[in-house]
Amino acid sequence: MSHISGRGQHRSWSSNTGHIALIAVLVAVLAVALGLGVWFAAMHNDSTDVSRPGTSTVADTSLDKSGSVPQPVAEHHGNSPDCPDTDCIAMLVNGDLLFHESLWNGFRGANTSATDGTAFNFDPLFEPMKQYIQASDIAVCNFETPVAQRGGPYSAYPIFNIPPEVADAARNVGYNACTHATNHSWDQGSDGIARLWDTLEADGIAQTGSYKTEEDSLKPLVIDSPTGGGKLGLVAGTVSINGMTADHDWQIDRLREQGDPHHDSDIQRPSHGHLLDRGQGCSSAPAHIGCDLCDGCRPECCQGVEHYPRTGAANRTVNFPPQF
Repeated sequence: MSHISGRGQHRSWSSNTGHIALIAVLVAVLAVALGLGVWFAAMHNDSTDVSRPGTSTVADTSLDKSGSVPQPVAEHHGNSPDCPDTDCIAMLVNGDLLFHESLWNGFRGANTSATDGTAFNFDPLFEPMKQYIQASDIAVCNFETPVAQRGGPYSAYPIFNIPPEVADAARNVGYNACTHATNHSWDQGSDGIARLWDTLEADGIAQTGSYKTEEDSLKPLVIDSPTGGGKLGLVAGTVSINGMTADHDWQIDRLREQGDPHHDSDIQRPSHGHLLDRGQGCSSAPAHIGCDLCDGCRPECCQGVEHYPRTGAANRTVNFPPQF
């Protein structure tokens, strides 16, 4: 025992142990506080890195939702204001491109025997059609007759062989396709069919109705709408070839009566999408091929639209250019 200022005080081991314990607790609290500070600082740095370009963290992946954003559904409206619905095709069709000598002579060039495409120029004749063709998605014409070789010779009714520059004008004004299964399709035999096919093909015009080869006759013509509104299947057929007989039945698409022994070989091709039949008999023949619209060229005059329960709508179109 020691004495301080005349008073005696006892320094025991229990008092010293309490002081040591208090100091240990303070050190522990300080360590915990320091650890929490370091942890918060690290979290702050990570969150800042997320916004820095070029970094890749777990936070980047969890915040990237671009893959789950749905894309808007595209609506395909036809080119015409009369085609307001989705998946709609605005279509233009006209009747026979039927040219008589009195008509083509009005558009002859300096040399009607020229073979370079200058024998005739029918562009001014077709020009008024441009506004209607441009307002449609698909424009379809109908070649009533075969075309001659470039430079001629040419012939008119009753056995046609018209200037091939008619096809050039059809291309220039914007027709997408032409049909050619008519009563005059065999006017120049196989050679006439081949010339028309080759001329339209060279002009980039899709076609159906009469054929150079049997292989071509088995291929359906399906046209994609340029606006994305769907597909148009196009078929053509004729009830007559003016009493003549083709070398092969596949050379011209026909629409013969059910009692005809050759009826089973008539148009039977399946099609995908909307189907337009350019036949010369609309009342019943297209029913078995699921026709949506029948455009009849044979009357060669304007008639009203008719509706048939099984075959869809029927329309009769006037010749272009009209001749009276």
